[in-house]
Amino acid sequence: MEPPITPPPVIVDRPPALLERPPALLERPPAWLGDTMLRFAMVAALLFACLRIAQPFIVVLIWSVLLAVMFWPLHLRLRKWGLRNAVSATLIGVVGVALLVAPAVAVVDSFTASALHLVRANPDGVVVLPALPWLAKLPVAGATILKEWDALRADVPHALAGHAALVETVILWVAARASELASGFFRFIAAIAIAAMLLAYGVGLRRIARGLVYRFAANPVRGERLFDLSIATVRSVLKGVIGMAVVQAVLLGSSFFVFDLPFAGVLVMVLLVFGIVQIPSQLLTVPGAFYLWSVAGGQSALLFVAWAVAVAVFDAALKPFMMGIGLAVPVPIILIGVIGGALAAGLLGLFVGPVLLAIGYILLLEWLGEPLPGEKVTE
Repeated sequence: MEPPITPPPVIVDRPPALLERPPALLERPPAWLGDTMLRFAMVAALLFACLRIAQPFIVVLIWSVLLAVMFWPLHLRLRKWGLRNAVSATLIGVVGVALLVAPAVAVVDSFTASALHLVRANPDGVVVLPALPWLAKLPVAGATILKEWDALRADVPHALAGHAALVETVILWVAARASELASGFFRFIAAIAIAAMLLAYGVGLRRIARGLVYRFAANPVRGERLFDLSIATVRSVLKGVIGMAVVQAVLLGSSFFVFDLPFAGVLVMVLLVFGIVQIPSQLLTVPGAFYLWSVAGGQSALLFVAWAVAVAVFDAALKPFMMGIGLAVPVPIILIGVIGGALAAGLLGLFVGPVLLAIGYILLLEWLGEPLPGEKVTE
């Protein structure tokens, strides 16, 4: 007798819970457009609320993420040398804050000393301006400038009273800029501290960031490429542009303090901006050399010029190596990022702006299918 034939199992592509429902529910019409709009509205409201709450910290958080991306290889190297995860992240944060505070103190001290030297009061409380005979040696209009300066020195109260509105405007502007610089300085410290914490949780955060990029790209291969391009762009701009500008400002700016140039701290800040925007430093060193020649003599001016030439040679030798790390971004993109970032977020935006704009530029080229900077075009 043949065994009974058992029918093959019925394979259904719907969950059992749906099979238990009445047929009328299984044939439900597609969602109404209003339901979809309601879902989008709820998501948009949630995103708006989150951004509204995080708005005061967005620029600081972005800069923290960028710093964490740049210091991640250093963190891994310290881990390989035997340091624990928390110790390595803390060490990077402490050293970063120390490297930030020391130059800031020097800049503030130099500005204060120069201001007190320029404007001081005699025992009667009357403001006295110093004599500047070296102004006569300035080309073209030196004699005229010295004459106007001596006239101002002769009657400072009358001159200030005659331009009270202008003086008040200048004082308010200087006070506002000083407040912005102080706020930017404390934001820098907060960003370094947050970056150190991000390094401590770097493995998990890197996995989340990679997952988000994959989700946006909707393709693992393309997501991996976009993720790598973003990392390479951040490190390229931070090391090749901002890093070289900081190195130039430290090496060349130290000569401003050594040779006691007036307002050396302000000149260092200007030199830093020049380095980021790729403006030649000679716009500051040439007038500085002429000032030293007029005040301290030819020997000091010659030493200052030799120092500036040595820094320029070192910068030219190191810049190709630093710019070769990652992707080269056109100078106009960096310039627009610096100006726009500074206008949007002050001192911190000066550094965040070019990095974000460079990332957007590289991702735009990738989306358009155009060759990236440094890639060879095959025809």
